[in-house]
Amino acid sequence: MEIKGTVISGGNAEGVIYTGREKPYGTQIKSNFWGNVQKKRYRKARAAAAKRLEEMAALAMQQAGEVGEAIFMAQTLILNDEEFVNEVENLLAGDRMIAEAALRQVTDEYLERFSRLENELLRTKAEDIKEVSALVMEELFVIGGENEEETVPFILATKELNTSRLVSMVSYGLTGLVLEKCPAGAHMALVARAMNIPIIAGVHPSRDWNQKKGILVGSEGKLVIEDEG
Repeated sequence: MEIKGTVISGGNAEGVIYTGREKPYGTQIKSNFWGNVQKKRYRKARAAAAKRLEEMAALAMQQAGEVGEAIFMAQTLILNDEEFVNEVENLLAGDRMIAEAALRQVTDEYLERFSRLENELLRTKAEDIKEVSALVMEELFVIGGENEEETVPFILATKELNTSRLVSMVSYGLTGLVLEKCPAGAHMALVARAMNIPIIAGVHPSRDWNQKKGILVGSEGKLVIEDEG
């Protein structure tokens, strides 16, 4: 099967396709011990996200000075916000959700609260919350399930991706991107070109592609998905 899209970044990539939606956010787990398993996943993802933010803050300090560093330091404070963390872990203990579901629910609740504020400065904090949540979500994706440790080359097909998530995922095997939205002049697209990560855009990802082998030909704007059988 061949999928056509708009060329954003050239180059070729091969790997397993992940749609980014392989785990339904509403899924609940029946096992009684699963709450502790999910807490460990969430804490491990937060620790990994904290390390990434520390690295990005150091890089921003070198390239943009204290102003750039301050952005990631503020996001680190959000990552470690005790009230936010407790709300996520309380959901894991009470409803036995997967970590992704609990994080998404609490994030949405916080974004709703901030959207009602009149103070513009506080409302802009919502963008930092989204960025931090996305970073932790990505680390959860990388961690996978309790026994999923192996990293393999993969092509991510999803709605959109920000720059910090791109940088984070490359070190874990990302080889290419198929996105629904990605302006050619976006910062993320510029970074992807510099890193030789092919991107095609204007494509609505299908769950049917998940975990199938794919070949992304960025220069031709196409994704070839291998047929099963």
